[in-house]
Amino acid sequence: MNRDDNSQLVGDSDQAGVAEEATQEPSEPEEEPGDGGSDPDEADGDDDGRGDGDDGGGSGDEEWDFLERHEDESGFSVDVPEDWEIERDGHMVRFENPDGGYLLVDQTDDPNDDAGEDWRDLEPAASGNFPGYSLVGIDDVDADWADDYDSAADWEFTFSGSGGDRHAINRGFHTSEQGYALFLVSPEAPEVNHRLLDRISESFEPA
Repeated sequence: MNRDDNSQLVGDSDQAGVAEEATQEPSEPEEEPGDGGSDPDEADGDDDGRGDGDDGGGSGDEEWDFLERHEDESGFSVDVPEDWEIERDGHMVRFENPDGGYLLVDQTDDPNDDAGEDWRDLEPAASGNFPGYSLVGIDDVDADWADDYDSAADWEFTFSGSGGDRHAINRGFHTSEQGYALFLVSPEAPEVNHRLLDRISESFEPA
């Protein structure tokens, strides 16, 4: 995205970031209530952190029966936890986890060429917005669903919120005409967040 076209989301309870590529440069949210979230491991006791990317958006597996389909007015659709509340601010759609954390979906019709390079450009400035910020990594996404896009990359980090440690994954991906980011913040363990975000990403259908 052209940097002159950046916009900033300021929610009712937090500041979530600057839209860039499909993507937002995040800044520290105020603490959400609670200290947990929807845990897909509770459904099957699987200790493996990351999904294998094979069950796809239409899977009826009992493991994911807490998800429901969201058909957004902007044109995209995605599976999200059924009890997460939706909020909007322009091109950003936020799903608030009542147990703490959220999923933010950002979108642009002017994506940059490479999601990973975009995250690396944004990371130095954004890191100062989070107390105790620690970069886990910025890596290309290797998954079947990502083959439908020109590029896809994860910006993963941890930070210290007022209610405890937080884990964040900002997943950007784009076609030549449309870009998206799925920004998941949670108090859950990284492996739980990866599995949930993998499942959400598999289910995602662009506009």
